[in-house]
Amino acid sequence: MQVLLIVLGRVCLSVIFILSGISKIMDIQTAEAQLVDKLSQFLTTVHRIEWLEVIIDQALAHAQTLIITTIVLELLGGILVLLGVKVRFGAFLLMLFLIPATIVMHRFWDLQGDERQIQMIMFLKNLAIFGGLLLVFAYGSNHLRYQSNLSSD
Repeated sequence: MQVLLIVLGRVCLSVIFILSGISKIMDIQTAEAQLVDKLSQFLTTVHRIEWLEVIIDQALAHAQTLIITTIVLELLGGILVLLGVKVRFGAFLLMLFLIPATIVMHRFWDLQGDERQIQMIMFLKNLAIFGGLLLVFAYGSNHLRYQSNLSSD
């Protein structure tokens, strides 16, 4: 039963990334436009932090490359976690994507009202997913380690 739950957990963690990657492929121009919009908004909030302004300027200049990289990270990481192959590497790829994506796309601290609440929920959802990915990264696909740890609880 524990192995089934582990597999189901990996499916639940991976499906959001796989579907998101496919969605970006289906409409890459919109995905790029959304990224440029969010990065531009972010740039307006980081006045006097020169190193961050430089990073955001570079990201804006390479938005298409960033979208392609995002698609690769989401699909490859999601598929590896889903299939239970190179699970730690897959979880690492997804975490690598999730950190900047969460900070850039869900900056609730810069918003007010309902939009602040929505983006805070999205930020916290990503934080919870990140926690799940940390567990996958820690344990990999070693079901015996899961079982021995669960039996001691």
